[in-house]
Amino acid sequence: MTGELESERVVMSSYMSFSGSLVRIWRLTEISAAENPWARAGIIAGVVVLIASAWTVIICWYMVALFFWPFLLVVRLVGRHQRKERADQLRHREMLEALDMSGGNRAMPEARSATTE
Repeated sequence: MTGELESERVVMSSYMSFSGSLVRIWRLTEISAAENPWARAGIIAGVVVLIASAWTVIICWYMVALFFWPFLLVVRLVGRHQRKERADQLRHREMLEALDMSGGNRAMPEARSATTE
């Protein structure tokens, strides 16, 4: 973990976009706990092959999308909305956790009586 918040790791780009697939697949290199440089080089080489094959699938996908674009436009917009909602929920949870850690969740003082004696 690089010290990033979980909400900062949410990728807004679509799974079927070049940048979205690149970011998601490249994260596989972060998982490796290999101290061996040869193992790390092997993991990176495998990831590069995965990226190339994913981009080939994406190119084919966009060729098909030329014929069915109205339907696919709606699907992509709904997917993006779901990813944005997830990021917003994570940010909200992180903010609540930060308040909880700082003691910001103290109970409200009891309301004073409106009647004076």
